[in-house]
Amino acid sequence: MKKWIIGLVLLVIVGYIIKIIIDPPVEVWTDNKVYAGYQSTTVNETATAPAAAEVYIDASGSMKPYFMADDNVMTHLLGTLQTLTPNTSVYFLDNPKTYKGEPGEILKKEDQPNLSATTFHSFFSKAAAQIDTTDVIVYLITDGIMSIGNRGDTRSALTYLKGKITEALQNHSDLAGAILRYSGGYKGTYWNMKNKPITLSKQIQRPFYVIALGRKAAIRWLEDINDKKLAELKNPTSIYFGVHDFKAHNDAKMSADTLLPLQNPGDEVTLVLNLPQCLNNLDVNKVEVVHNGAALTDIRPDGTTQKVKAEKEANGTLRVFAHNAPFVPNVNGEYVVTIYSLNTIPDSWVSTWSNDNDEEGPDEITTFGLSYLVEGIKNGLEPQDTLFRADMVFLPK
Repeated sequence: MKKWIIGLVLLVIVGYIIKIIIDPPVEVWTDNKVYAGYQSTTVNETATAPAAAEVYIDASGSMKPYFMADDNVMTHLLGTLQTLTPNTSVYFLDNPKTYKGEPGEILKKEDQPNLSATTFHSFFSKAAAQIDTTDVIVYLITDGIMSIGNRGDTRSALTYLKGKITEALQNHSDLAGAILRYSGGYKGTYWNMKNKPITLSKQIQRPFYVIALGRKAAIRWLEDINDKKLAELKNPTSIYFGVHDFKAHNDAKMSADTLLPLQNPGDEVTLVLNLPQCLNNLDVNKVEVVHNGAALTDIRPDGTTQKVKAEKEANGTLRVFAHNAPFVPNVNGEYVVTIYSLNTIPDSWVSTWSNDNDEEGPDEITTFGLSYLVEGIKNGLEPQDTLFRADMVFLPK
């Protein structure tokens, strides 16, 4: 009796094995939810404090009124930058002399230079070359206004100056940068785009900037400590360039080791892309979803189409809901949906806060030619058109 039971069990086992060989079980994307993501070990975005820092103060004519204002915003800023890194030196732009002492004393030094124009590209070129061989972070406190001095209307040179900035910053493999925007008191004489003085009748508030250049790890460090150490300055609005590992951003992996079919072909499909932590603050409005050479669309009940858009969760995860999308297989019989984000500058930096005509004098919001300065920096440090790119690949059945 026991032999008969054993034989029956063996027969069942053999039959099951044969069934698996002939008709193996099929794994599927359960509920048509397709997953992909980035492995943390492949994204190299380490942050390390620099060994030294250098702070340069723009000494152009339009900077002096910040130094003379009744408030102490710029004084506090300089003091903060002096203490972020132990080994910090302070200079005025294009002056080799080191200035020591309290920040208020430095800003009112009588022997500071009086430059009529700021040549950002020349400064950036020297700083980039220094950073190539030295673990130093370089800060420039500036009004952000490009100028050609008394040689005419600066508007005619803005495109040229933008190109020179890009040229100064490109082709440095470990270079990154940041722009931090502040607002401080402004009292005195402003020099406009035609290098004409305009004396203000009263103190106003004016935007000014800290432009930082350093190795990628150092600028990531600055980004990490920004909200903590600079909180006394009301958390400045900031933008960073060159801090991302773009190679890794284009190397998303499907969550399954092999290509899987949908559980219910023809039904709604959900694509889930787990982004790296550095993209948690991604602007979802810049995310594109592409299939078969065009934007992925849903077909509405009335026969019209609508563009499928991505949604973002608080942790940075992207979800794409395709309710009734006409998926088309490629030559290999696979469905491929590409999700990517355009890498553009926020409108505030190139529109809201920038103006192309300051002939009548300054206002409290905009900076003359700011868009050209920011675009020049971005093009030099971060020319990539896309912030990330991921292919979601699955089978119809």
